[in-house]
Amino acid sequence: MEHILFYVISGLAIISALSVILNKNPVYSALSLVGFLFVQAILFVLLKAYFIAIVQVLVYTGAIMVLFVYVVMVMKLNEELLPRIRLRPFSLFLAGLFASYLFYIFSKTPTFSHPVLKTGDISEIGELLFSKYVLPFEVISLLLLVAMVGAVVLNRKSKHE
Repeated sequence: MEHILFYVISGLAIISALSVILNKNPVYSALSLVGFLFVQAILFVLLKAYFIAIVQVLVYTGAIMVLFVYVVMVMKLNEELLPRIRLRPFSLFLAGLFASYLFYIFSKTPTFSHPVLKTGDISEIGELLFSKYVLPFEVISLLLLVAMVGAVVLNRKSKHE
């Protein structure tokens, strides 16, 4: 039963991801992205990573996507301003080739269990994050700080020009 639910939810994820790419209206694309992120949270629940699923819904689906939808609606983008996506036969061939390569790799790779996803307990995630993965955590924090300072500097330069 769990396998059937996984395939149904995965199908919904693929449909919503394709809707993000192929939709001509940017507001509908952003709303499709909200749907995709929510379906991804359901997949985290199937993996028994409940904390990550809640963070997915609250942070990405709730906060960030509301901001994206607001920005898209304020900018008043329409279809004439957006570039047209043309699917050429060669690009479809390359996408199929890449998909078949991924299928080959995943069929030959043995499965592994990540330590965070064994129980999805918050204390385990915190313990791993601040012991084994403290250096990558701090590097990502530093990169986010540099990106934020860079955005402020670029914004000030563009306003003064």
